[in-house]
Amino acid sequence: MLCLVFVLFCLPAPEFAAAGEDTPRTLLVDGRQVPIFATAEEQLSFARSTFDEAEEKAAALKALERIHPSAREQAAMAALELAFLALGDDYRLADRNQYLLARNSYLGVLEKYPDLPAIAAKALWYLGWISSDLATDGQQGVSWYQRLITLYPNEKLSIVAPVPWLTIRAADPDLKQHASYPKTVLTWADIAHLEIIRHAVSREQAWQSFEAIQKAGADEVFAAAALKVLIEHHGFDDKSERLVQEYLAKPDADGILKNDLLLALSDYRRQADTPRGTQ
Repeated sequence: MLCLVFVLFCLPAPEFAAAGEDTPRTLLVDGRQVPIFATAEEQLSFARSTFDEAEEKAAALKALERIHPSAREQAAMAALELAFLALGDDYRLADRNQYLLARNSYLGVLEKYPDLPAIAAKALWYLGWISSDLATDGQQGVSWYQRLITLYPNEKLSIVAPVPWLTIRAADPDLKQHASYPKTVLTWADIAHLEIIRHAVSREQAWQSFEAIQKAGADEVFAAAALKVLIEHHGFDDKSERLVQEYLAKPDADGILKNDLLLALSDYRRQADTPRGTQ
């Protein structure tokens, strides 16, 4: 999963929808009192904030649709986060039952919100991720990623900021924070192709996805990252060696990727030059 760094600015904290008094109104959900906010956006921001207990967060997410029944997009976003909660406090420790619960929740999102491409594409991506990365069923994961590509080939990858009253500051005030991808140029299909490269059984299938990334016009950093994944999981050949050389020759090549690709290329050439009996 890609790690992105964002520039975030502090916005005002939301206001409670008060009933003519200072005490905020609440809604009882699963035995938890959930504050009622004036807008669906504020309600979603509250539900996305940090809670001491997962049950509290789940109640806050469930409350959104009941409090703001006409806010379909925000309710869908809450449903996505609620599905992820099914994996437990740490998804890396989730068991098969939790995988199945999360899977069924994401399937429910697909069934309920087929008219919201941004939501459906993300649900499909998570279905692929659960299958390939958590349940270690790469073939099933690839099938979900292929479905995403077929149904939503042009859906842009959206970046969701944290709650609007949260500010993130750099440790060094002179250090400028920036996004790795300052423009929303990537699509969910691009990310799905990257995962297909990672989990494809055949080199041919991996190459097809890599070439699809190139054809889609993704930025050079992402394409180079995809090339790195291709090499890591399917090895070098003449074509990938040529592409690596071309990227290394670019004056504006990403420094980290350049070092990684150079190291991989050097190792490949060293092994190719070493007689088999001395390896």
